Formats: sequence, C-alpha cells, structure tokens
Amino acid sequence: MEKKLKSLKSEERQQLRVKKEELILVQFHKWLVKNTETVTPKSKIGVACSYTLNQRECTGLRGLLPWEEKLEA
Repeated sequence: MEKKLKSLKSEERQQLRVKKEELILVQFHKWLVKNTETVTPKSKIGVACSYTLNQRECTGLRGLLPWEEKLEA
C-alpha cells in the first residue's frame, strides 16, 4: 500500500490511510461483538473482547470518531 501512496501528497496519503483504518476498525468491532456473544465470558479471549469494547465506552470518544456512525448501521 505504501508504494502506491508514495507518489501522493502527504494530505492525500493521510486521507487514504484513514479510510483504510476505518474499514479495519469497523471489521474489528464487528468481530469483537460477534465473538463476545459466542465465547465464554471468563475465557481469555472473552475477557479481552469485553475489555476492548468497554475501553471504547470509557474513553468518552464514542460517536466522536468518524468511523463510529458506520457501527450503528
């Protein structure tokens, strides 16, 4: 990906990286929610999924990140 972006201006590279991040974060969030429902809550992966989802809530950033409205859809 970086080779493709090298010819672009830094602002354009940043915008493309943010778009790529958004896709990854939305997929990761969906994966967390799905696995939280299917794994044992006290297992290591269950604790990790719950912790990660709770951190998003505790930071006060919910709804402030540009990709979060995609999570609600």
